[in-house]
Amino acid sequence: MIDSGLAGMVGLPGEVVVSSPVLVGVGVGVRGFRFPPEVIVLAVRWYLRFDLSYRDVEELVVERGVEADHATVHRWAQRFTPLLADAAR
Repeated sequence: MIDSGLAGMVGLPGEVVVSSPVLVGVGVGVRGFRFPPEVIVLAVRWYLRFDLSYRDVEELVVERGVEADHATVHRWAQRFTPLLADAAR
């Protein structure tokens, strides 16, 4: 289940997930998914930035109250990495 306080979910020390230009650029692509765009973008960013495995990212999101499987993280990374790369340019 998704924690009700997800909007202010803390990622890394000092990092708080809020609306950003990256979310605006990716927001259209995440419609219809079970999880909010903030969760998907954060999980994919962790995977890409810190060279974590899908299971490591799964553990991180589960610790924050989001029940997502490592296969879900894999699908997010495959689908949203190009969108994040375009939004970052």
